[in-house]
Amino acid sequence: MSSITLSHLTVDFGDGAKGLDDVSLDVDSNEFIALVGPSGSGKTTLLRSIAGFLEPTSGTISIDGKDISNTPPERRCMGMVFQQHAVWPHMSVADNVAYPLKMAKVGHADRSARVHRALELVGLGDFGRRKPVSLSGGQRQRVALARAIVADPTVLLLDEALSALDEPLRDSLRRELVSLTRREGLTTVHVTHDRAEALAIADRIVVLDKGRIQQVATPQKLLARPASPQVAAFIADATILDAHRDAHEVICPSFGLSWPAPDSADISCVGVLPSHVELTAPGTPGAVDAIVTSALFEYNRFSVTAQVGADTTFRASTTTRPDVGDTVGLRISTPLMY
Repeated sequence: MSSITLSHLTVDFGDGAKGLDDVSLDVDSNEFIALVGPSGSGKTTLLRSIAGFLEPTSGTISIDGKDISNTPPERRCMGMVFQQHAVWPHMSVADNVAYPLKMAKVGHADRSARVHRALELVGLGDFGRRKPVSLSGGQRQRVALARAIVADPTVLLLDEALSALDEPLRDSLRRELVSLTRREGLTTVHVTHDRAEALAIADRIVVLDKGRIQQVATPQKLLARPASPQVAAFIADATILDAHRDAHEVICPSFGLSWPAPDSADISCVGVLPSHVELTAPGTPGAVDAIVTSALFEYNRFSVTAQVGADTTFRASTTTRPDVGDTVGLRISTPLMY
């Protein structure tokens, strides 16, 4: 088990763009961290910096307190799995998994034993002699995972490692991956564009935007209290509305809505989460009329998008499916205030 410390990490690209901008982060031993954010937010840049594939412009990367900023990737004792499994088709499964050990000149007997254990850990104990062409996509990704852990890394890095898989295989491997990292004591950093996946499997989630960390929190805290309007919109489908404080009320003039004001602090906008929105009959006092633009079934409820005016949409959840084009009322309880 190893902890990771990033201190004031900055990555400048040749075209003047910033990949990372003064990023500091502590990852505890055996912690599973997910990096999320919009495209270009810096999540893959951060992962590749930890791996050693990108050299930071400034700042440091430490493992268990030891600065590894200038240590080459092969000496960082990290395993990495990419979106595309990169399993070599001309090698057997066992030879694919053994490759890092062979490069490290591990003896044949020890190498064979460690390959067998790694394949057992990923559920491919009897697949060593097979060629990758005979495997499914999920099995090939398991081979890549076995190859990443065979050298007993203290840190596992996952770059969209599950995104190429179809459900329910993806869900199954997701569960196996979390169990494996817990069992083997692996500190894990996982880049994903799938918010639901991050919320399901991570101990903490790091939300990035424009190369900077916007929030680090447990899934529960992240959903309950996004730190900024941008985080609320990205992670929780919040609708952001201009608002202002007027004595003891927060007023949203565009929709004629108001809520009790918190004890202190200025208010410039509010974040309306789906949990703040109740669907009612159109014309209900205190509600805003809206047009249903989509209604998608999600397990035991429907996720509804409803539009107010030309360009403002709200998300809501209901047990009864409305039709697209229906007029409904939206009753909005006290939102997040920023």
